[in-house]
Amino acid sequence: MTRTRGVFLAAPLALLPMSAGTEEDLQSLLDKAGAYVVGYEEGFSAVVAEEDYMQYVLRDQGSMPVASRSLHSDVLFAPIGGALKWILFRDVYEVDGKAVRDREARLEKLWLESRGSAIEQCRALLQESSRYNLGRTVRNFNIPTIPLLFLHPDNRDRFEFEYGGRKKVEGRRCGVVDYREVSRPTLIREQSQDVFTRGRLYVDENDGAILKTELAFDSRSKEGRVRVWVIYRWVEELGMWLPHEMKESYESTRPVQERHRLPGSEHVQRDSEFINCTAEYKNYRSFKVQTEERYRLPE
Repeated sequence: MTRTRGVFLAAPLALLPMSAGTEEDLQSLLDKAGAYVVGYEEGFSAVVAEEDYMQYVLRDQGSMPVASRSLHSDVLFAPIGGALKWILFRDVYEVDGKAVRDREARLEKLWLESRGSAIEQCRALLQESSRYNLGRTVRNFNIPTIPLLFLHPDNRDRFEFEYGGRKKVEGRRCGVVDYREVSRPTLIREQSQDVFTRGRLYVDENDGAILKTELAFDSRSKEGRVRVWVIYRWVEELGMWLPHEMKESYESTRPVQERHRLPGSEHVQRDSEFINCTAEYKNYRSFKVQTEERYRLPE
């Protein structure tokens, strides 16, 4: 098995056709995707959109939901520096059809008024918005663009990569790249603990554009698993591939408290919870362009 810097080569996935130059194909994909992400970082500075987010809580995977919630939010993708490069700030304005605040473009307004303190204030809004999530799993890391950063040249040595063949996405020929995080501290942390991500990226063979991502990790505190899938669509107005749909699956288990155990039971009862979510993104616009040309603060 061949191993190079940041690259881990293994047998291809069974159903994906392979070309002869596996190592060369992988290295080419990583180089193109790295350059693409660097350019994406510049173009993705201060982009705003609307997010429609549905959540379902199930007691058994595949069963009918026992609870559901609909959230509508303004979201701001903005640069923060460091290993994560950018982040999504989410500001919920409607829950299950009922307004929870006035729609006053708070994220954009904060970014305009005080760039120095805007990040901390936006983080506070993100934390506030996360309280509307259903279920036990605390999640403010559900940012659709995070897997793109795994291919950034600054982060690539944190991962091992495998070439997984080819597949068409959005009618474009993509190389499949499987990844596994191997370095500490990890990019995503859970209650100050490392969580090692793994997953799959679909990279356009021509220009390195990333059109689909899959991310997974095991939750140590919740004794469960997290899975996130994202599909990208071309947004003509901004000339970029941007997140169109994000699907999430959260599974957690915990021991049932002693007083709730069945009499005479020798085994620890476990309470399982499954959360399935779908987020859709629309009405993208460049905050930079709007502040210069069209954007007006509300009176």
